[in-house]
Amino acid sequence: PVLVKNDKAMTMNLEKGQIRYESTGSGNDVVLFLHGFNNQLAAWDAVWPLLDECGRRIRIDIPGFGGSSWPSETYALPAQAARVISFMDKMALSHVNLVGVSMGGSLSAWIATHYPERVKGLILLAPSGFPGSLIHGTLFGKILRPGFLNRLASQIADSALYRRLYPDSRALQALTVTASYGEPWAEALKKIRTPTHVLWSHGDVGVPFALAEAVAHAIPGSTLVPLPTEVGHDIPGNSPKLVSELVCKLQRGKS
Repeated sequence: PVLVKNDKAMTMNLEKGQIRYESTGSGNDVVLFLHGFNNQLAAWDAVWPLLDECGRRIRIDIPGFGGSSWPSETYALPAQAARVISFMDKMALSHVNLVGVSMGGSLSAWIATHYPERVKGLILLAPSGFPGSLIHGTLFGKILRPGFLNRLASQIADSALYRRLYPDSRALQALTVTASYGEPWAEALKKIRTPTHVLWSHGDVGVPFALAEAVAHAIPGSTLVPLPTEVGHDIPGNSPKLVSELVCKLQRGKS
């Protein structure tokens, strides 16, 4: 998407890149929002004004997306998680409640697993990392899966010629993040110990609802919240009131 102007957004320079973000509200309890693939912090626009009474909230453009410039050969979950933690460090955020949709949900779960001391609570909106997600019956679908084709396509997308021909391409971001999906992500879910809600629409075409119970079952003590068919994959845009209510409960320490 074209970068949406946001006069309240700021840019933080880190050692190897920069992150565009918006911070609103005050208090010690902070919720951090992570958007989906090829999106940006505007993904939360419908939810944002409903959270004025729910403490401090921060939304970012994940590195490599929107206004967060981060030249790299990989945007896999481990690398992206480390970048988010670096952002938190510079913002002096010892821990946060994490809310993520699709790719951002996959990243949120990874952070909760590998940096458990930094995450108080977790809301996952149709995370895309579980085996069986993002199935395409085409060559593109095969390229997205870990393996030789993915590695070959990643090398091409990372080449100087490709970058010159397609400077706005997100191919490398797509290939390297999906290469870190699948079984490693599913195994990581079992280690999550923070209170977790999993939201999923029966009408989700991109990440099928059939995977919802498997994801929720893998996370100890998590709560699955099924959503109507019409909500689809854009849960923040189509069900902002429910998302805001759960976020506020999380901020107040209620499950």
